[in-house]
Amino acid sequence: MKRPVLYTILIVALAAVIAIGALANRNSQLQSDVDALSAQVQTAEESLADAQAQLETLTSDAAAAQDSLTALEEEKAALETQLEEAQASLDAVSAQADESSAAAAQLQADLTQAQADVEAKTAEIAALEEEKEQLQTQSDSLEEELTAMKAENTELQAKVSQLEVSLSAQTGEADETLTTMTDRNASLEIELAQTKQALEDKTVEAQEQADALNAQIAQLKEQITGLNAQVEELNGQIVSLNELIQTLQAQAEHVTLTASAQGYAGPVSVTLTLEGETITAIAIGDENFAETEGLGANALTDEFQSQFVGLVLPVAAEDILPISNATVTTNAVLEAIDAIYQQLP
Repeated sequence: MKRPVLYTILIVALAAVIAIGALANRNSQLQSDVDALSAQVQTAEESLADAQAQLETLTSDAAAAQDSLTALEEEKAALETQLEEAQASLDAVSAQADESSAAAAQLQADLTQAQADVEAKTAEIAALEEEKEQLQTQSDSLEEELTAMKAENTELQAKVSQLEVSLSAQTGEADETLTTMTDRNASLEIELAQTKQALEDKTVEAQEQADALNAQIAQLKEQITGLNAQVEELNGQIVSLNELIQTLQAQAEHVTLTASAQGYAGPVSVTLTLEGETITAIAIGDENFAETEGLGANALTDEFQSQFVGLVLPVAAEDILPISNATVTTNAVLEAIDAIYQQLP
């Protein structure tokens, strides 16, 4: 009856150990998820900050290039105005040369000077045009870089959106123009703060779950300690039972049985002490023993009974020396011994 209880306790202890292992694994998994999400959020913040800095730099460079181009356009317009004025002066001088020969030489000198000024201004305009082309080329390059940075910023925004989706935060689509990018970045910062808050809440919740699991683990450990104490107590009881069983087995190995058979003058009782099927002691006769004195009564003598000690059941007639002139009594003893043998399991 004790062994089913022991098996039940052992099964409960094993289930508790398995539950503790599962709870510990779940606690470790939750902590790993929190660490991974925190690392992803930090990486997204760093990428977003780098993209914002590069975008601001390119925007500043583009604005400066546009200002330089505007200044060159204004200077070109001024030079073209001066050229027109010089051409007008040249025309006026030519007209005056026709009217006054005396002033022709001076006008020719003025014309030469004016032409030199025109050539100088033309060269200056050509230089400005070349510089304008260089600035335009630089502006185009900056525009390309700005476009590339916009594309890269869009990719980064997509990565941030994917990370935010994994953190259960929904984000809107990124604006496609530079004007709305600042507003979108502000929105992303707000959503990122919300995501951080959600992550912190999830971390707190995970910590609370971990604390609850640890409390359950501690409770299970206390239960296991109690079960171990019960197991130890049962083990002590089992040891005692084993000792009792060994004692009973030792006692069972020396069993004493009695049987009787009809002799010459009445029943002949035989009591055997057995170790297994080996006779260790024998007693013949009881208060009803009435065999003939000097004949069947010799069955009571040590000489006759001692020859049975050490024999193994069943005992045959040829295993012993019969009582002289008392065959019936001898057979009664053998029949009683056989009856005892039949009683054995």
